[in-house]
This record gives sequence, C-alpha cells and structure tokens, in this order.
Amino acid sequence: MSNITRRQVLSVAGLTLGVGGLGVSMDASATDEQSGQPRYVPLSPQDVSRRAYEIYPDGSCMYAMIRSIVEAVAKKDTTAVPHVPFDMFKYGHGGVGGYGAICGTCNGGAAVIGLFHQNKKVRDNMITQLFRWYELTELPHFIPPGTEGKVFPKAKAESILCHVSIDSWCEEADEDQLSKKRKDRCRRMSADMAGKVVELLNAQHTKQAGLNGTAENTSPQPATTPPESCIHCHSNPSTKKDPAAKLAPKSTVKMNCATCHEMKSDHPK
Repeated sequence: MSNITRRQVLSVAGLTLGVGGLGVSMDASATDEQSGQPRYVPLSPQDVSRRAYEIYPDGSCMYAMIRSIVEAVAKKDTTAVPHVPFDMFKYGHGGVGGYGAICGTCNGGAAVIGLFHQNKKVRDNMITQLFRWYELTELPHFIPPGTEGKVFPKAKAESILCHVSIDSWCEEADEDQLSKKRKDRCRRMSADMAGKVVELLNAQHTKQAGLNGTAENTSPQPATTPPESCIHCHSNPSTKKDPAAKLAPKSTVKMNCATCHEMKSDHPK
C-alpha cells in the first residue's frame, strides 16, 4: 500500500471542493437560464424621458438611458427583468470613459434593445433605426419642466461618435464644449434617446404580439451595409456563388460616410 502525504490528501480534498463549487455554480447558471429571457412591457416614452433627465446627474448618459428604462419595466412587472447593477454603466460617459467614442445614449440604447431581443435580425434592425434617428434628427427635443417656452439650440449629430456629435451641436449653438448649456444638451439628449428606445420597443412589442393598431415609430428606414446607392461605385465583385450577388461592399458599415469622408460637389447624395 502506497503512502499518501498530508499535502496530497489536502490537495484531493481541495479539488473535490472545487468541483463541488463548480457544480453549484453551474446549477445556479442553469436556474438563471430556466428563468427565461427578460420580458419587455410597454412603457410611456414621455415618462421614461422625464426619468432619464432626472437621474442623469447620478451617472451621465449611458447610466440614465439604461436605468430609466429597465427600472420602469421592473416597476410594471417585478418578474420581467433580473437585477441590474446600474452603476457599472457609468463608464459610458463622454464616449466611454471620456474617450470620445460612441455616445453613451447610443451605447446604452443598444444594450437595452439587446436585453429584450436576442434575435439578431430584429435586434440589429432596431439598433440601426435608433442610430440613424440619432444621426439625422435635429436634437434635443426634450423640454425640461420649468423651461417651457424657452428656445434651446438643436443640431443634427451626423455621427454616433460622442466628440463629433458634441462638435456639431456646439458649432450650431455657438457654445463652448465645457459650457453649462452643452452639458444640459447631453442631458436632454439622454431623455430624447430613452424615449426613442421605448418607442422602438413598443412598436416591436405590438408587432410580435399581433395586437390591433400600431405603435408610433418615426425612425428612418434602416440603411443597408452600406447604403445600396453607395455599393454601385464602392464595391468589389462578389465571391459568392449566388449569381444574384454581383457586388460586395468594400466596407461593412452603416454610419454616415460624409461625416468623415470629404465628398466632391458633384458626388451623388
């Protein structure tokens, strides 16, 4: 009979406990999966917009976007969504930690859409509608309580990038990027985008539920990748065997090209 040291015994015991711990973790994960996909319940875009504006100072744009919507869903149905640690989304401020990349309202809006829709085609279509609306609409629209009747500058962002969006508004409004009015612009934008996400979620909920009537959705139609009109000139021969697929875009993008790429005066719109 071979001798077994105390260290070997403890090692085996530790391994056993580790496996047991893993088993518990796996069981918990399985339980979470069995609890089902988070469910969306229709909300009031106006109420959610007001809530996003209200809580914006607590954690900025991405935080306000996600918390205003998810908490409103949970308030209507306590079993619809799991617990969400909202503080983690404070990183989205200023285009991700102040980096000037994707706007936190777009980042947060896409996250909320992804929370409730796992079908890739549906999810991507809704995100595209949201982003195109952000790019092409003169914003902000939201009017905070007590400011009714006061004119506030609006501008098209022309991009989902935080620094480009802010630059576009500051140029139109003749405001400094660090001014109080610019900061209020981003706060109002968070309210606008939160309401828009709810509008899109409501419309999709109505569609999937097969309910009578239609929910309002004023978003521009999603662009292809890139817009079909661009593919005719900016493409390569397709490598697909499908005879109908003659052209392949050189760039897999849906963003507005003209924001960063200079277009000649005779370039097609």
